Amino acid sequence: MKTGLQIVVTGRVQGVGFRWFVQQTARQNEIMGSVENMPNGDVEIFAEGEQSRLMEFLAVVRRGPAQALVTDLVVSNYPFSGKFQSFKILH
Repeated sequence: MKTGLQIVVTGRVQGVGFRWFVQQTARQNEIMGSVENMPNGDVEIFAEGEQSRLMEFLAVVRRGPAQALVTDLVVSNYPFSGKFQSFKILH
């Protein structure tokens, strides 16, 4: 079953390759969506795909790349929209 997640990631997640890491992880898990730095230092992710793949994606995002330090994730579910055709880094 396909679903969507909005994920807000807190910690040392800007300036450490976090968005690129998330994009590569999403592509490996066939996840569509976007990742964007927020003005307050958080990173916001919208991810859509098969629920099992999203759970795998979420576990990897929680760890982050070696240079990052994820201190918190706030995850909200939303109904699958199908509006994403790829996984993009937004600027």
